Amino acid sequence: MELFRTFDPKHPDETTVNLELRGGPDGAFVQLLNSPLKGVETEEVNGKTYWNIDMGEIGAGRVQLPVFQYDPARQVFAASGGFEITRELQLPLDLLQNLFRSIKLDGVADLIPDAIPLMSFDLLDNNDNLDPGKLNAFFHNRLPQPMLDALGVVASYFNETPDRFRQFMRFNMPDTLAFEAEFGATGTMGFKLASSPGIKYIAVGAGTPVPIPALNLVELRSISFHEMLNGQLIGLSVDATIDKYDPVTLAASVVLGKGNSVLDKINLDFLPKAKELRQTIELGELFSIIPYQTALPIPIPVFYDRLRFDYAGVEGANLGSEFRFPRPSLNLAFLAEVLNDFIAFFTVGGVLLDPYKDPKGTDLSYTIGANYLTLPKYLGGKDIGSTQDIVTISLYENVAHLLNFLKTFSIIHEFVYVFPPEFRIQNKAFKTKFINLDLELSGGWVVSTPEEFPTIPESNCLFRHRSAANCCPFCRRSIRVCRV
Repeated sequence: MELFRTFDPKHPDETTVNLELRGGPDGAFVQLLNSPLKGVETEEVNGKTYWNIDMGEIGAGRVQLPVFQYDPARQVFAASGGFEITRELQLPLDLLQNLFRSIKLDGVADLIPDAIPLMSFDLLDNNDNLDPGKLNAFFHNRLPQPMLDALGVVASYFNETPDRFRQFMRFNMPDTLAFEAEFGATGTMGFKLASSPGIKYIAVGAGTPVPIPALNLVELRSISFHEMLNGQLIGLSVDATIDKYDPVTLAASVVLGKGNSVLDKINLDFLPKAKELRQTIELGELFSIIPYQTALPIPIPVFYDRLRFDYAGVEGANLGSEFRFPRPSLNLAFLAEVLNDFIAFFTVGGVLLDPYKDPKGTDLSYTIGANYLTLPKYLGGKDIGSTQDIVTISLYENVAHLLNFLKTFSIIHEFVYVFPPEFRIQNKAFKTKFINLDLELSGGWVVSTPEEFPTIPESNCLFRHRSAANCCPFCRRSIRVCRV
């Protein structure tokens, strides 16, 4: 039996291990085009080369051939590859079944499934409730009735736990794993691992606000690290979702959901729905730097596609907070254009920057998303804050307006635009009650320009028209932007 591919002059095409070597501005690349192992088929899919591995009843998959690269600009050697599952993996249990039959325990052997699926293990029904029937089907519908009755009681309580907590009874093994590794000439290194769908696991940690053990349900989609500034800093990127549940929250969800003879006599409509309890932290492509040579190496967040906190507690309050500061792409052509614009701005009189130039993905854009507190129903249930995005700030646009103002001292055309319109244009209404009188107060402010004012939405206009002829005191024209 020949394991490795060895050269045969009579069949050169089938016995040659092929390599591809290419070079360009991004560096030099080396990639295997076929397998050095005999019997492993090679195919190309979407420009990537794979080795197909068929393991019969165990399953099948394909391995992405690694690509090796040397980047002269950064002086690093890099490698990337991956693995995809093309047929569901499972662990055959024939040997275990035969073992029990050999010692005359046929009843036990009949309960053992033919194989354990490694790809997915789903015990929830279409309503995301625990289904004892699925567990029974896993054991060939041979579980004794007393055990099924006990599982039914357990399921009735488990199904009252929060929705996101129950989702961890639906396990899916990642279909795709991809990796990237790089090593620098000075000894620095980096590594990245990504999976789809994310890898789920449970970790035990401290609960909040009560310092008792809690379950952290983690879904990790990708993680990477690399050294920066010759090892002075470590860059850490994480894409994950964390759900935290402490025993108090889980017990309260069961009590609120199932109720009892005492609670059933009390009107508990003011309490939150048990299945909506949650404490979720979403780290969407969070990039942090870690000064690990300091006494306390704490990660410092720098960029993040989405940083979100979502809370719904047993006291009935809801809290949401979201921020977005995505990592910009490196567009050399745009940076060259901006550099030329800045040179002309500082050297030629009368030349101004274009604040509305398309940044082509290079601009730093910071978004303050929904930030709100929903009071419990017994305190009125009102929202404090905003459930929509509050403001998005473009660094390039604001800096361009500020530099233009410093050059022209034009308050109307430049300085006003340094501040986002969400801060300059506001219209608020306040409702209150005095004895038996319902009072409504409205007020606001507008800091705008003649060009911008006609485009302000009706809901944001501070001044009110009495008629079409009596127009806004800013523009003195009959426009439709002011509310009647």
